[in-house]
Amino acid sequence: MRIGFVYPTLRHHGGAENLTVWLTTELSARGHAVTLFAAGIDRSLWPELDGSDVETIELPDTDEGFWHQWRRSRVNGSALARAVDGFDLVVAGNYPSYLWLADAVGRLPRPPATMLYCQEPYRKFYFPITDRPSIAYIRSGRRSLPAHDLLSSRVRSRLWKFRFLKGQLARRFDRRMLARIGTIVANSEFTSRNAAEAWSREVEVCRPGVPVPDEGPGLPARDRSGVMVLTGWDLAKNPMGVLGAIEQVLKRHGRQDIKFTMTGGEPPKPYAAYIEGQGLDRIVDFPGFISETEKSRLLGSARLCLFIPLAEPFGLVPVEAMLSGTPVVASDHGGPSEIVVDGDTGLLVDPYSPVAVADAIVRLYDDVDRLEAMGRRGRARAEAQFSLSACTDRFERIAERAVERR
Repeated sequence: MRIGFVYPTLRHHGGAENLTVWLTTELSARGHAVTLFAAGIDRSLWPELDGSDVETIELPDTDEGFWHQWRRSRVNGSALARAVDGFDLVVAGNYPSYLWLADAVGRLPRPPATMLYCQEPYRKFYFPITDRPSIAYIRSGRRSLPAHDLLSSRVRSRLWKFRFLKGQLARRFDRRMLARIGTIVANSEFTSRNAAEAWSREVEVCRPGVPVPDEGPGLPARDRSGVMVLTGWDLAKNPMGVLGAIEQVLKRHGRQDIKFTMTGGEPPKPYAAYIEGQGLDRIVDFPGFISETEKSRLLGSARLCLFIPLAEPFGLVPVEAMLSGTPVVASDHGGPSEIVVDGDTGLLVDPYSPVAVADAIVRLYDDVDRLEAMGRRGRARAEAQFSLSACTDRFERIAERAVERR
């Protein structure tokens, strides 16, 4: 099969970016002719992969301004239309790449089968749908998160802007262009429900996968130490919930021996001040951005992985942790709740409650026999359901149906 993948830009690491590169590489290895299109591509970010068989084509328009998107869709759509004529299937990724593909479809007399592999509906356009859990938290009157006012301000601002004419026009354009895409596929049941509501379309599910590491599950639980936190400082990643839980571990439980490692760069000013003021720097290490090799090493030596984002569409981190034999304390909603089996491969917690998160960490941390059993079951579940091979199997079946429907 001749398959094209369209992605906004591949000039930095991220879960969706990693999945796009992994999936195109795996499909190419299985004999498909794969071409990767993006407005900026840096393959050196994935040195561990041999992507030499994947053709890469850079699209011409890289201006990301809101009011420029209509013109950008036409420019990149025109370039795509010339390049994908004769393809069997073209798959678009995150916003706005599916707008470019939709424009290309309108230019071709007999376009290929088309698919949107949706990581999540664009949050700025569909915030009341995508971030419903955070809206419910703010409206409940709870103030359990440190830096609560930062999240409250973000939620109220997004809800206010949602009513603006600019947002209404953007959603109308978004839906009109998506009507040209033949198949919409989501990365989780959570995303599928949100996308179906946002676009009034049927949405299939194809859960992502991660390459299974060669080095095995890591150290035995009794030889491990610390809690690994792979996150960023965006509010949706819930850094305030993480820091609040660490404070509870330190002060409420008195556990100075439980060390935390938080990746994702240096803490921004509001968080840095909180860390210093609460004395969290005694038990938290901030190594900055790390390589894939270092990430695997750290996960394989940690007793627990903490992953508590807000309204996360999927989340590759729990899968990577489980493949390392590391149990996960994860959010009780969104994609993570579909990956982690509560009480079996980790624990699901309310990410808006630092007290509940800290209690879960302390409850598991010293029970090395339970951690060992959870680690074994987690790795088995990840290999069976969330490996890159399993994901590619699912994708190929959906792709074949999409081509047949065309």
